[in-house]
Amino acid sequence: MAVVVRYDERGNPITRSLSGIGISEAEKEKAYELDNILREKLKGLTKKLISLGIVPKKGSKNKVEAYWELGSVLREIFFESELIIPAEKSFYWLNAKLHTPKELLTKDRGPHRIHIAYCFRLAGYPKKIALKRKWSEWVYLFDRKSINKEPRFDRWDRTKMEVESAYLNRKNLRFFSQCLNSMLKDIETKDLSDDELVRCYDGAWSLSIKLLQNFHITTKFKSTITRKIIEKQKYVGEIIESSITPDQFADIMTNEM
Repeated sequence: MAVVVRYDERGNPITRSLSGIGISEAEKEKAYELDNILREKLKGLTKKLISLGIVPKKGSKNKVEAYWELGSVLREIFFESELIIPAEKSFYWLNAKLHTPKELLTKDRGPHRIHIAYCFRLAGYPKKIALKRKWSEWVYLFDRKSINKEPRFDRWDRTKMEVESAYLNRKNLRFFSQCLNSMLKDIETKDLSDDELVRCYDGAWSLSIKLLQNFHITTKFKSTITRKIIEKQKYVGEIIESSITPDQFADIMTNEM
C-alpha cells in the first residue's frame, strides 16, 4: 500500500510506502483515492460539528465530543476503505492531518504522543463512555508508557469505567496509572497474555485504592511507592503467574510501606 503524506510546492501529492521506493501506479491511485476520501469525509465532519454546536474554541477545556467525532471518521475510513494496512498507521496520521479541520488539531508532544492517534483511539470507546472523562484526563492516560502502546488496556479501561464509579475520579485515575507504570516498568506487555495483563491492571487498581485509603499521598510518598514496587518486582511476577491475586498483591505492597 501507499499513502499520501504531504503535497509539494505545486500541490502535487507525495506518497510513501513501507516498501520504500518503486511505488507502482496502481498503489499511487489507491493512495490518491484514500486521500480524496479523507478530504471529503473530514469536510463533512466540519459541517456536522457546526450543526451539533461542538466546534472546539480556543481555550475550551473539554473537547472530548469533537475529538471523538474526528476519531470516529478516521476509524471508519481506516477499517472500511480497504485502502490502508495497520502497519502504515503512521503514514495514515500524516495523511489525515492534511485534511483535518484546524480547530481539531493540536501539536503532537512526541513521536508516540500523536494527537490524531489519540482521537482515533478515543473513538474506540462508546461515545457515552468517552464523555465521562475530560480530554486532559484521556491525554494523561494515553501518555503513560504502560498504556501508550498497549491497545488491550482499552477494553479493561472501558469496563472499569462502566462498573466502578471510583475509577472515574481524576485523583484515583492518575494514581492508578502511576502504580501501573511502576509495575510494568521493565515488562514488555506484548509478551503477556490477555489474562496476565488484566491481572496486572487489577493489581494496580487494588493497590492504588488501598494506598489512597490508608495513607496521605504526597509527592514524596509517590516516589517511595515507585521505588518499593520496582524493588518488589517478584510480586508482580507472581501476579502474572497467578500465584497471588491482585488483592493479595495490594495487601503485600501496602504492608511494605
